[in-house]
Amino acid sequence: MDILQSILLGILQGMTEFFPVSSAGHLILAERFIQTSGDPALFNLILHAGTLAALLLAMQKDVSRLLGEMFRMIGGLFRNLFAYFRSSASHKEPDYARIVSSNYRKMFLLILTASVFSAVTALPLRHLGLTASDNLIFSGTGFLLTGVLLLVTDRIEPGTKVPRDITYSQAAVIGLIQGVTVLNGISRTGIMIAVCILLGFGRKFAIRFSFLLSVPVVLGALILNLGSFLQTEASADLLANYAAGSLAALIAGLITIGFAMNSMRKAGFKVFSWYSFVIGTISIICSFVL
Repeated sequence: MDILQSILLGILQGMTEFFPVSSAGHLILAERFIQTSGDPALFNLILHAGTLAALLLAMQKDVSRLLGEMFRMIGGLFRNLFAYFRSSASHKEPDYARIVSSNYRKMFLLILTASVFSAVTALPLRHLGLTASDNLIFSGTGFLLTGVLLLVTDRIEPGTKVPRDITYSQAAVIGLIQGVTVLNGISRTGIMIAVCILLGFGRKFAIRFSFLLSVPVVLGALILNLGSFLQTEASADLLANYAAGSLAALIAGLITIGFAMNSMRKAGFKVFSWYSFVIGTISIICSFVL
């Protein structure tokens, strides 16, 4: 793989990551066309790190607010613990602080719940996803499944739920389904938005929640694969290619993310569902000719 190929694949990752069309499925198809060398699974993960950086920059207000509320909740828990011990000593009723006192605090706990339950399905399926990481029939089928769900979702009137209306059991369901998206071709963004809307989320919040939910997912994948990356005997040229691809994904992602959010919020998902049908069919056909 040369540096131009790395940059082109990084641009492709950045352009598709925030649309409900499976960036991983696109990378598998593109890599088959240009005959890349090296470890594609590791390279694709590095590209995802680039789009993760783009997401953190684009949604830095939400991310910083969530982190701030996390630390405030931890502080509140310690204050309540101290209040309990003080009341035990003085035999007075403890004056507990309310922990989940805002939508941002509830959203943090919903993301945490969904992330934990994602691991329940993602970890057992991770090996299958890696085994089929270059299988175009597998990813093509994932595209088709995504297209069907997007088409169904587009016919459903979005709800009005915001974090305070969402239960932790619903977050657990979202997490369990998100874990399945480790299988290539199934769009994590598309599936998560669709599930959220089916559970009654408002479309705008469903998109925002889906994007924020990808942060712990990608971070977890990076941590799980850190050992493999450190053990890889990479030349200076290969590391430069990885860096160039990740930077290209970051820049393309920053350019794309706002447009992606607006188009999904205003235009719906029908166009993306038909696109998934087309690219899925192309992937399956290419599995027999490439």
